[in-house]
Amino acid sequence: MAQLNGVNEICARTGLGRTHIYEQIAAGTLRTVKVGRRRLATDEAIDEFIDHLVQKSDAVNRSQKHSDTSKRSQVDGRSLAAS
Repeated sequence: MAQLNGVNEICARTGLGRTHIYEQIAAGTLRTVKVGRRRLATDEAIDEFIDHLVQKSDAVNRSQKHSDTSKRSQVDGRSLAAS
């Protein structure tokens, strides 16, 4: 049976603050259900959210690595191939 977790539990599992969690809920990145005034997420939804953050971080890291490599291939504004 699926466990429903409140925002405090989501914060504890992800290490993120309440404001960021609510922003992600509003953006649709974190799936929740509303029960009364509470926002609740299943364990599965939290795991998917964490996986999304990891994939997003990996994409940024790959992009930065590519950018750093491009910067290193230039010396004083000239391409190393032209040297």
